[in-house]
Amino acid sequence: KEKKKKMITRRFFRFAGFSASVVCFTAVGIQSSISQEKKNKESAFDQNQFQKFYLQSSEFVSHNTRRFRFSVSEKDKTLDIPVSSCIVARGVIDTKGKKTEITRPYTPVEFRDGENGYFDLLVKKYTWGEMSNYLFSLKPGDTVEFKGPYMNFEYKPNMKKSIGMIAGGTGITPMYQIIKRVLQNTDDKTNVSLIFANVSEWDILLKKELDDLAQTHKNFKVHYVLENPPKNDWKGSTGYVTPKMIQSYLPPPSDNSTIFVCGPPAMMKALCGQKENPNSQGDLAGVLKKLGYQKNHVFKF
Repeated sequence: KEKKKKMITRRFFRFAGFSASVVCFTAVGIQSSISQEKKNKESAFDQNQFQKFYLQSSEFVSHNTRRFRFSVSEKDKTLDIPVSSCIVARGVIDTKGKKTEITRPYTPVEFRDGENGYFDLLVKKYTWGEMSNYLFSLKPGDTVEFKGPYMNFEYKPNMKKSIGMIAGGTGITPMYQIIKRVLQNTDDKTNVSLIFANVSEWDILLKKELDDLAQTHKNFKVHYVLENPPKNDWKGSTGYVTPKMIQSYLPPPSDNSTIFVCGPPAMMKALCGQKENPNSQGDLAGVLKKLGYQKNHVFKF
């Protein structure tokens, strides 16, 4: 029984290299003031109908992850992607001679309005991932349909004194969006701390961007955790996210702070309990509950 328990635990915490099952990836770079001209423009997105966007470019950012840049098909439309929200991609694949429609939500990590408007997605490829394989097969000039955006968490400046974040793998994307939103606003004094877990150093997405932000903003700190760290010069933690790590790097339980968590199922179950469904947070469980956090202190992406 004890041997089985250890085996489950090892398997349980091999989470960092997997894509978060609840993909709530939102955009960054929203301007603090919106011109009247922009307000009068029609959005390129629609929550009820899929709209076509052109693949402008794609490039590898890790051994199994690409950054896809999609451009607006009509130049007079605006990219109104609020923080924090996701959009849904739709594709058609050939399954044993039959056309099959597939959909999956993503969060743009960056977007820009204007004549050459675009938004970027980070997508990790899996052998069993129908949508990731579909996107990886595309070439510049191809089109993909998207609809949305759909709000997940409405962030407001200074809504909390401190924000703690735990991300695994591609679960970094909604965190990155909020981090950028906080740090781009000089009037927002929120302190943000992030624990980012991955399998290896090569799996750490947006590392340069995160490190640059940590160096230039005193109210942002990031701590990395690797299951398989490099043999030399690794300054982060090794293994998986532990209670001691959370106590050391994240704000303690308080009504003046919020903890965001985004990652694959095993990670969510271990740290905070899984969501009941996309529209329900479910009960708080796992490590965070044991550390004294309340349900209203934690938000699950």
